Amino acid sequence: MATISVTTFKPIFDNAQIAPRMLSAPVAVDMTAGTPVAYDTTTGKFVKADSTATDAKVYAGLLTKDTKAGYMGVAFCGLAYLEDLGTLGVGSVLTLSATAGALDDTQTGKAVARVVPLFKSGGSFEKVLEIFDRPVTV
Repeated sequence: MATISVTTFKPIFDNAQIAPRMLSAPVAVDMTAGTPVAYDTTTGKFVKADSTATDAKVYAGLLTKDTKAGYMGVAFCGLAYLEDLGTLGVGSVLTLSATAGALDDTQTGKAVARVVPLFKSGGSFEKVLEIFDRPVTV
């Protein structure tokens, strides 16, 4: 099991196969781009999502950019370039970590994203991340 550290996160808005979805809310604490967030229904703010989420914390997606506490953040679901996919192969899933605001490549738990191919002209492809709009148990 390895925690995935996101350094570059770029949403893809022009893909006809998977429509992007975005939600906005103030963030509870300073967060960086690519942080998995949940909407806390008791505070009305985004908090760092983790694998022990309760009904009061609804998974919202990955944060699109670095955001300071109290400012509006945007959670994104859809396709995104993620520079840190490393050796993860197509079909690998990323799950919410027990550590708030982190993703794991454990392949079990609450999956929130998977690695998929984005085909280019000429038949080649690059790996991108499909970010789900709700966790899927794997």
